[in-house]
Amino acid sequence: MAPWLLRALLLLGSGLIAGCGGLHDSPSAMPQALSTGTRVSPDGSWMLAEAKRDNLLYLSDPYSSDVHVFSYPAVREVGMLVVDGDPEGECDDNAGDVWVVRFLSHSAVEYRHGETSISGSVSTGTDSPWSCAVDPITGNLAVTTNHAIDLYQSAKGDPTAYASPRDGGYESCTYDESGNLFAATSLDFIAELPKGSSQMIDLRLSFSIYPHNIQWDQQHRYLAISNSRYGRTDATSIYRVAVFGKAGNLVGITVLKQSKNNDPPQYWIEGSHILGTTLVERKHGHLEKRIDSWPYPAGGKPTLIGHVDRSPTDPPELHGIVISEATR
Repeated sequence: MAPWLLRALLLLGSGLIAGCGGLHDSPSAMPQALSTGTRVSPDGSWMLAEAKRDNLLYLSDPYSSDVHVFSYPAVREVGMLVVDGDPEGECDDNAGDVWVVRFLSHSAVEYRHGETSISGSVSTGTDSPWSCAVDPITGNLAVTTNHAIDLYQSAKGDPTAYASPRDGGYESCTYDESGNLFAATSLDFIAELPKGSSQMIDLRLSFSIYPHNIQWDQQHRYLAISNSRYGRTDATSIYRVAVFGKAGNLVGITVLKQSKNNDPPQYWIEGSHILGTTLVERKHGHLEKRIDSWPYPAGGKPTLIGHVDRSPTDPPELHGIVISEATR
């Protein structure tokens, strides 16, 4: 069974949309004492006033339809967005605005840095989206779906779709600093849409991999690919890949120890660290969703930098992660 189909069945079977009753019906979804100037939207989204001045870490929780917002690097929760329709992967643009794809709502929505209202949206039609990326040169938005990768000029309007030659579509995508777009499936396949081209090409890889998420490492100028079979619970390996023309050559592997998840999440490279989430079961069946930081590219054991707690009956996953920089 394709990963996207398995994911959809799990979500539907768990009654995960906020309208079915969940965290949004509980006062624990919002701090009991909000500071003066806190913005609260009609849908229950909230944001502390000082959030706009901070760099922000956004974490999507598809099972509760929340996106948790933390200051960074302090990792103090400063807001929460209610994003119905299963918020999955995230991406940001040069202005620090954040896009969140909605798997069950077949769309992606945009939030300005530190804001609670949707400022833009695009539709993926009947396809279910997984992730997104914004071209730093043009502002074009790419969204991966269970059939294709959709490209929206200036992040609006109807997309140009590039169909995947593999079942299950594209799961993840990223742009490099020159505007070349890369996309990955979970089936040993990475493709590139070179800047200015209208045709995607297969990258010839010098190794075997089961990619789940990819991110362009601008500092080192290579692709960072998380190598995780769907459903595996051992340590995640980040393959660092140099791209030369149509070839991708392995230059190193970063092992993220203790990165155990039922569903491999998105990772985010931030300077000399790589950030992600890990599920840990505590006493009495309590599930702690950790926010971890690993040395990068060295890898090794993580440092706990924050956490999001929920009821032990809630499905235990955080998925999308992105850091949005404040405008100075």
